[in-house]
Parts: sequence; structure tokens; C-alpha cells
Amino acid sequence: MFTDEMKTMMTTVHKKCVEQTSVDEGIIDQAISGDIQEDEKLKCYMKCTLTESGVLSDSGDFDFGPVEQIAPEEMREAHKKVFDTCTPQAGNVDDLCEKAFTVMKCAHDEDPE
Repeated sequence: MFTDEMKTMMTTVHKKCVEQTSVDEGIIDQAISGDIQEDEKLKCYMKCTLTESGVLSDSGDFDFGPVEQIAPEEMREAHKKVFDTCTPQAGNVDDLCEKAFTVMKCAHDEDPE
């Protein structure tokens, strides 16, 4: 389902963001499985992954471009729908960790796969 490019980018970003936030990898695994905890380090890990991948700017703006560039063509429309649904939900959130968490939680709720 993921391209080699996506896997490489995700692995690199994951390692950097775990190191940067000191988040417990068990909490990340739980989040991936759908059990998303209200954990500050997890929220900042999510912010880190989105900023490192270029989806979230330091000023809090979202950009679908990086997702569009690396997502397989057959997944782009579904990702765009989730992006368009979830990013407005974080529009009034100033804290970037909280903003990223809001979007990622929404994305999971919209498309648990």
C-alpha cells in the first residue's frame, strides 16, 4: 500500500521525531492501532511528523502538496478527502502540537485504515 519512497520518508521522520520528543514508542503503536492517547509527547510527535514531512508549516498552515507527491495515485483522492475534512477542524487551534493531534485524530476517525 505504501511506496518505497513513503516507507523511507516515514522511517526517517519517525526516528527523528521520536528522538526530538522522547515519546514512548508504545504510545505510538497504540495510536497506530487506533487507541490514540491524550499524551503531550504524542501530540508533539505528531506535530514533528507533519512539519518534517512538509504538511504543516511552522506558522500552522497545512499543505496537501507533500502528501500528493508521495502517496500512490490510487490513495490520493481518499487522502485529499480526509485532509479537506480534518484540517478545518484545527483552524482555531494555536498550539502546533494540539493542531497536529486534532488533525491526526480526525484523520483516523475518518479513515481508520
